[in-house]
Amino acid sequence: MIGEIRGQELLKFSIDNSNLQLKEGDRVSFSIIKALANGMYLINLKGQTFTALFQNIPQFGKFNAEVVRTEPNIELKLLKGNSEDLENVRLKSEVFSFSRDTLSKLFAKYGFTIDPKNITAEKIKELIKNSGIFFENKLANGKDIDVDMKFLALKNNDVDLKDNLNKLQLINLLSDFSIYVPIKSEDTDLDDIELFIHKDISKGITIRAQFSKIGETIISVREQGNIIDCVVETAVDISEDINNLYIGNNIRLRWKKLEQIDTEELDIKKKIFERLGKFEIVV
Repeated sequence: MIGEIRGQELLKFSIDNSNLQLKEGDRVSFSIIKALANGMYLINLKGQTFTALFQNIPQFGKFNAEVVRTEPNIELKLLKGNSEDLENVRLKSEVFSFSRDTLSKLFAKYGFTIDPKNITAEKIKELIKNSGIFFENKLANGKDIDVDMKFLALKNNDVDLKDNLNKLQLINLLSDFSIYVPIKSEDTDLDDIELFIHKDISKGITIRAQFSKIGETIISVREQGNIIDCVVETAVDISEDINNLYIGNNIRLRWKKLEQIDTEELDIKKKIFERLGKFEIVV
């Protein structure tokens, strides 16, 4: 079924053929649009929209197939040369289904959170190290895994956490960033925090958060010689507040107006979809 599409070609639809008038041997294109309730999915087939029941959870995307049976239900066989490479479709579906909010809440169950008043370089390193994205590497090299999130997921048979960590590992593999990790904030005035470490070391670390009063905030931290350059970007002008802050002699703190392009640069899903090719959704 489509849920395990690699190595499988036969797809079964529990939809009535009376409106489609398909015959065995017909070749058709169909698109899986979105998930509905009770295991149903919205699909587009021959220009018509239907709800369909799949035996496994399908991937979203567009496919070409041949009709191999019409009774009692429609069965299609995937054809080679589909509109999208099937491996890309699988990867896109995994990325598409990843939820930052879901993962950060699962993290919080195990106390994996961050205090925004105590964000230090050492704390960030510790959180990233134990986030679960390096679990297999730790295991292979005999490193401590006792507080690793993926180890805790496996130890406690936490299927939701394990699945979401697998998706996070995939995102880290495919993204333009060296490391990406979302973390639950301990401050109720602050939504989840996202940590981005750039592959270009000179760009340093970027932190994105959503404050209740000033909205989306992007903080970029990088070393420039003996100076730590810290740029705070918000749509609301907080330049006066930033200018009145003193953190240390070697820290340069600046405010910058948040632009749409800055937000788009951190849209990790969109960047991955662009790399893998167009993610086609029929609406």
